[in-house]
Amino acid sequence: MLAIIPARAGSKGITNKNKKIFCGRPLIEWTIEAAKKSKSVTSIMVTTDDPDLLNSKFVNDKSDFLVNRPSAISSDSSPAIDYIKHALNQINEVKIFDYFCILQPTSPLRDANDIDILFDKVIESKSNCGVTVVEVPHIFSPNSLMLKDNNIVKPSNNSFLGKNLRQTKESYVARNGAAVYVCKVDYFIEHETLFDHEMSYHLMPLLKSIDIDTIDDFKIAELIMKDKQKCE
Repeated sequence: MLAIIPARAGSKGITNKNKKIFCGRPLIEWTIEAAKKSKSVTSIMVTTDDPDLLNSKFVNDKSDFLVNRPSAISSDSSPAIDYIKHALNQINEVKIFDYFCILQPTSPLRDANDIDILFDKVIESKSNCGVTVVEVPHIFSPNSLMLKDNNIVKPSNNSFLGKNLRQTKESYVARNGAAVYVCKVDYFIEHETLFDHEMSYHLMPLLKSIDIDTIDDFKIAELIMKDKQKCE
């Protein structure tokens, strides 16, 4: 399986997020190390428009493919599909890989085991795609959601009918970033999506599912990582 690690230069929430020092190392290094330790990953590709990462000794030494991503597909509004298509097109014999995974640097608490568990589930179930997820706390279930409208809130239909009680049996999960996406190369080339109507999943704990988007996310993830390292 090919691991694709996207690391564009721009970031609105945190400046230079992918290379910001996280627990003593640039954030991206944690994801590269997870890919290196994975038993399922056979090659690593970093796709970036950041000159610092393109010239980084660590990134060059640890990745099998280092792709200079065009600025046209490197903005915060650029669809992920575009950089994936571009990345796969950089490999002449892309079909030597049956699967690829997307590992975003913003999920530094995801480890090699999470990658391998999801990949194994995709293989076992013969799925086209797989995704890591986290359980949605009951207070955030869809039935509990309310729409803000100026100075008032509007309950959902189920909330209005009293169907948001804790006795409700629905079990919801949400993509945790996602920390890991797995997809068949052939399926992506044909459908240009990471999703299928039914997908394999790996349920990750909440404390491993921090997706860094804000400085508060960064601080929380760093505290968890420091505690984990201390325990190890």
